[in-house]
Amino acid sequence: MLKWITDEQEQKIVPLFNKTYNLKNGDKEVYTLVEKHFLETLVRLHRETEGASYSGLKPAGTTKQIIQMTDKALDEGNVDDFLTKLNSHINKVIQEKYQKVSELNKVKDNSEEQGRAFVAAYVDYTHTVEALHDVMEHDGNHSGH
Repeated sequence: MLKWITDEQEQKIVPLFNKTYNLKNGDKEVYTLVEKHFLETLVRLHRETEGASYSGLKPAGTTKQIIQMTDKALDEGNVDDFLTKLNSHINKVIQEKYQKVSELNKVKDNSEEQGRAFVAAYVDYTHTVEALHDVMEHDGNHSGH
């Protein structure tokens, strides 16, 4: 569990782990509550290392499909299949956004409504590309995102 947190956070989680573990063979209802508190604390601390907010524990099986795919690539020791699927998806999304803004670019000056539709599509398209670029230009640290 310690790999998910910093050295400084270890001082908070180890005593809580020990207290939780010591209650394992006691009252099951109490243990369930304390265990949940421990897990919430661990996840909250981990989220802090990412510079991300904590919004509670998620139910089992709710991991995003893209994360399941990255985990599968790691488990299988093969990133090629994942990259093929990811690149295909990115290409599709960018092409769709480009096509939309390209069509609206032709009529953007015809009316306020078409102009606003163009601006909305343009912002969506450029922000998508910018977000992808920003991720690729950084080291993957979530801080500040």
